[in-house]
Amino acid sequence: GDRFFFMPDAHGDAWAFGGALTSVDAATGEQTVMAELNPLTEEGLGLRLGGTFSMAVSPAGDTIYMGANAGPLGADDGFGEVVLLVIHLP
Repeated sequence: GDRFFFMPDAHGDAWAFGGALTSVDAATGEQTVMAELNPLTEEGLGLRLGGTFSMAVSPAGDTIYMGANAGPLGADDGFGEVVLLVIHLP
């Protein structure tokens, strides 16, 4: 497609950057933070978001399914649990 998604420092420390789901325009390289997921996982699940290990975009391009590592609040990293995040894009 015309864009791809990533999460900065998604190897255990994504929480330190807010768990920023970032979109990159494939033609220009322009990056846009779509959502900060760590505050949502902390509040909703009581877990610190470490990073992503898989990500899929729906055929319509309006939903991202993300398998993510997460850990207990206050831990030094975001490992220990696996969560499925479903993100509906604007």
